[in-house]
Amino acid sequence: MTMQTWKWVLVGMAAMVLVSAQALADDDAQARFSKANDLVMKDKAAEAVTVYQSLLDEGYGGAALHYNAGTAYLQAGKLGEAAWNFERALMLDPDCSDCKANYDKLKEMQKDKVVLSANEAKATSEDGFLASVPLASLTAFFTVFWVLFVVSVLAVRFVKGERPRVALILLATTALLASVGLGALREIKLDEYENVTRAVVMKDEVSVRKGPNANFDEAFTVHEGLVVKLGETMEDWRQVFLENGLHGFVPQQSLKPL
Repeated sequence: MTMQTWKWVLVGMAAMVLVSAQALADDDAQARFSKANDLVMKDKAAEAVTVYQSLLDEGYGGAALHYNAGTAYLQAGKLGEAAWNFERALMLDPDCSDCKANYDKLKEMQKDKVVLSANEAKATSEDGFLASVPLASLTAFFTVFWVLFVVSVLAVRFVKGERPRVALILLATTALLASVGLGALREIKLDEYENVTRAVVMKDEVSVRKGPNANFDEAFTVHEGLVVKLGETMEDWRQVFLENGLHGFVPQQSLKPL
């Protein structure tokens, strides 16, 4: 064999070794996943979470792993880790009905019950509508109306007759207003939902301070399992926002970002 041929043979052998190693690793991971599932069925949640967490720490993921880990953590009474895993599972599979059902059970166990006023509830309902609209749909409709506006404006120059021209002008105006409105909604969607970072409170109880250190007065407290929106970072403190608008600063180590 030539040197070039030997080179490709060695590369091929190395690739086979890597593929075989990955296959063995995946088989081992599947075996451990099944073992953890059996432990949950035997009410040994504390042992199961150790196995699930080891898989997560090694980089394995997926809605099923996060859902099962969340369920085990919930049985073990660790609401923070349970909430984090249910949130991750729903991010990967928004239609997971079991995830939603078990997450609802967790929320019933949480100490924090964020109460909204009538106005806040109405705003949340309106925000919920915007949150449910996919960003891709807003972008697509914005593009369609913008193209329609441009085409209508260009067509006005070539169409003869007063009525067709008036109709095209009305169409262009409507398309422009629609594209401006959809563009504004798209920017709001990006700022308020797509770019917002959230985290789960992991400590039993955390004092939320009015400023970014322990010398500031306590504004209120939050508890394990609560999901909060994240604001600015100042040294080892992170600004958090609740659904009802309450906000303050907590130590970063008390949170686990999603």
